[in-house]
Amino acid sequence: MSTASGNSYGIRLGSNSGTVQSSTAFGNTNVGIIANGNADTIQSSKALGNGTDGIRVDGDAATLNANRADGNGYQGGAAPDFAGLGILVGSFTTPPVGKNIARGNDYPFECDPTFLC
Repeated sequence: MSTASGNSYGIRLGSNSGTVQSSTAFGNTNVGIIANGNADTIQSSKALGNGTDGIRVDGDAATLNANRADGNGYQGGAAPDFAGLGILVGSFTTPPVGKNIARGNDYPFECDPTFLC
């Protein structure tokens, strides 16, 4: 369990099969929680009011379950530009799994892929 606030990036995983659980990232300039490996797990965590995306994963076979991503993408209180997502899984060949809640983020679809929310 960790809390990250007021950083450039909140919580960052850089290896395969990493786990973030029961953690909170809020008020960070860029991404709240970011994972750059395969088979990473982000569970029961919150990303709130971060400057770009709330949770971002780049890798195969991620598990994102029971997370909450609210109010992300309004960097510096900026007007909406439809760029910040609640949850984004950017590149994968094996789809991610899990169910999450994302609300009030800058990008209207909240999650990409949409089935994560």
